[in-house]
Formats: sequence, structure tokens, C-alpha cells
Amino acid sequence: MDRKRNVINEIQLKRLRANYATKYDFSTRFFEIQGFIESIDEESQAGKEALRYIPLGSIAATETFFRLVYQDIIDLGDPYLSRVVKHLKEKGNIKFDFEYLVALHGKQVSIGELFAHQLPLNNLQDIQTVMNMLLGADFFTLLKCAKLSEDFSLVDEAKEFKKDFGMYVTAIKKLFELRHILAHEFASSIKLDKQQLSGDFNKLMYFNEATRYLVDKLTNRYTGVTNTEIISHLYRRF
Repeated sequence: MDRKRNVINEIQLKRLRANYATKYDFSTRFFEIQGFIESIDEESQAGKEALRYIPLGSIAATETFFRLVYQDIIDLGDPYLSRVVKHLKEKGNIKFDFEYLVALHGKQVSIGELFAHQLPLNNLQDIQTVMNMLLGADFFTLLKCAKLSEDFSLVDEAKEFKKDFGMYVTAIKKLFELRHILAHEFASSIKLDKQQLSGDFNKLMYFNEATRYLVDKLTNRYTGVTNTEIISHLYRRF
């Protein structure tokens, strides 16, 4: 017999398992994965196995990052809150039990956490659809048109990102696909290339950083250069 999901408990357990509480902390997690990639000896058997972790770890971090992005946007209230309520109603996915009201009243969770928990993150198309809905505009177009060069951590690749945006999208889709395959299959015939994986990972990392910048600009929360951005810039250059 199916048990009813305890969404509040799921959200609280996710918080307890995470050292990173906001979307600004995602860079730290990505730096850890980036350092791990660099340490892998792809010629060894252990190294070949370690490469299989990269799509798993990077996509898990990306899903968490975008869940926090969803949450932050919705917690700003209207028009974002109205958009997500309408979206979930149209999809028939809106679930709002009395326990949610109790949790909200007791400040155990935020309204953004509750709704973000119900939004999909299975692939890049899911993310694009949700971001389109929340922002009320085409997410990818906004990313390509954003003035990324004014951000210290994004300036180096801003022109490349705009010019070759399709390559970034392709790389991210490939990582999502690899994550799905490696998480559910033996896939012993798949041979992963460290250089290719590293390149795709860096594109994913930049895409997420650009998203963080865009969302902050659109919601009037961009505060300029931070220590995290300076560290990110130096790490990527050297």
C-alpha cells in the first residue's frame, strides 16, 4: 500500500543533508567537483570508474541549484507566486494539505520551498519550461541577452557564451543524458573522455553562474562583485 508522502519532512531532511543553503553556495560544490576531475588519472581503472561519477555529481548539484533558484524567485511573491500557482493548477499537480499551512505558520518551510519541491528538474527542458513560466519570458533568450560582462566571474567567457550558446546547451543535455544512463544501467560499453567531460562540466558551471547573475538582475538583488565571484574568477583562470 502506498504511503502518503511527507513533503515537509522531505524538505527538512534535504536541508539537514546539505552544507550549502543558498543558490550562491553552488560554486563551492562545483569547485569541489572541478578539483576532483583534475585529480583523476583516466589511464587507471580507478580513474575510468571515477569519471563515471562526474555526470552524477554535476547534475545532482545543478538540480539542487535550480531548486534553490525556483524557491528564491517564488519567495519574492507576485507575480512569480501567481504564475507558479497557475502553472501547477493547469498541470493538475498542485497539492496543498492542511499540514502545509501548519508548517508555513510555524515557519518550518517557506512558500517557495513548498512549490519548488513540486516543480520538475529531470532534464534541461524541464528547467527551461519552469524558468520560462516563473520569469514570464524565454529563459534562454534572457540568458543570451544578459550583460554578463559586467560580472567579475563571468567576463572571461561572456562573448563565447553568447556566440556559442547552442554548444553550452548541447553539453548540458549530454550530461543529463549520461547521468540518467549511468544511474540506471551498467553501461559498461560507454567510454568517457576526461577532457570532453571537463569541457562539458565547465560549460554547465558557467551556465549556472550566468543564471544566478540573470535572476539577481531581474529581481533587483544583484549587488555587484562578491568574494565568491572573485574566487570563482581566479579559480577558472588559474
